Amino acid sequence: MKNYKGVGIVFLRKIVQAHGETVERKLLVSLTPEQLEVYQHAQNRHWIPAESAAELYTVAAELLYPGDVRGLQHLGRERARYNFTGIYRTLLKVATIPFLISQAPKMWRVSYNVGIAKVEKIKDKNEVHFMVESFPELPPVMREVGCGYIQGIVEFTGLQNIRVNKEELNPKQWKWTITWDDVS
Repeated sequence: MKNYKGVGIVFLRKIVQAHGETVERKLLVSLTPEQLEVYQHAQNRHWIPAESAAELYTVAAELLYPGDVRGLQHLGRERARYNFTGIYRTLLKVATIPFLISQAPKMWRVSYNVGIAKVEKIKDKNEVHFMVESFPELPPVMREVGCGYIQGIVEFTGLQNIRVNKEELNPKQWKWTITWDDVS
């Protein structure tokens, strides 16, 4: 089964609750019984179906960022901020792109129990490719959330004008291209 770690749903609960009781009530009444069960009971260590996570992210993005086509990306960036707090955030501030590249496959495994993450730095360019193979069923919603998550992680390094573009033509290898400007 293609699963997503419950920490992402715990994050959704916290961000929705941070927007107030009224917002959470709106979310709760909009969920199906199955979605409600996952939303209310997922714990950090649980694995849930990736499709269930995608459904919850969709509902949360529409509620928290109404009319914003980048709502899923906003949730991804917020999730990176949520995941990397304390000592991790401090370490990322001094992290280099080569270090992040070396950690990307491990970070993928924190969220998913399927897929093979690979990263390549394009020589002599401010460009990195993050690829996920062996997971053609990765929901489009979660690929969009991934754009924001990647952006959020790279932002910690202090790089400027970070751009994350996803390429979705080949389901055998989802690809995100990350570019940035030199810090002068």
